[in-house]
Amino acid sequence: MAETYHQIASYNSKQPIRGLLLLCIAVTPSGHSYERAALLEHLAKVGSFDPISRVQMTESDVRPNLQLRAATQSYLDSHAYAWSEAI
Repeated sequence: MAETYHQIASYNSKQPIRGLLLLCIAVTPSGHSYERAALLEHLAKVGSFDPISRVQMTESDVRPNLQLRAATQSYLDSHAYAWSEAI
């Protein structure tokens, strides 16, 4: 099970908007995860829609992705070199 979390964190935790490792992870109603600050910036500057799915949304639709955050933290705890990739 721990290896699964490490795989999730190492392969799927790259920020779709900025391409960096996620730390403060948020999820949209369509299920895509982003760095919260980048997503909120997108909503304010580009438009009120999910950057990948283009589904309409607002800031109030953004929720923390606690499972992915925990998986990322677990990965970082056991792979100290990865902190250099973190935001």
